Amino acid sequence: MNERLGSINRKYLLLLLIQSFCYVDRIFSSQIDDPYQILGISRRATIREIKQAYKTLAKEWHPDKNQKSDAHEKFMAITEAYEILSDPLRKERYDKFGSFDDPPPSRTYAHYSFDDYL
Repeated sequence: MNERLGSINRKYLLLLLIQSFCYVDRIFSSQIDDPYQILGISRRATIREIKQAYKTLAKEWHPDKNQKSDAHEKFMAITEAYEILSDPLRKERYDKFGSFDDPPPSRTYAHYSFDDYL
């Protein structure tokens, strides 16, 4: 009986550990996608501060200058973050909705008259 209880506790602990890792992974992956965090600036940053942060990070992480294995990925993330925040429309969309993708197209419905079917 005692061994069975220990087995259940280990399984429960393992499940809890897996859930914790998934939760932490979700938190970190969502932070990586935030262009403000990528550039290390506040949401109130001016366009001048956005450009300065981009230039500084681009110099540091450019694959031609940085030989680390993840330099290319970081450089691409930095560039994408800059493209979002330097475009007023995309920045406004991200600030309002947390997304920088184009909004889904709105549905349009054709209006037909009954006479069209006669």
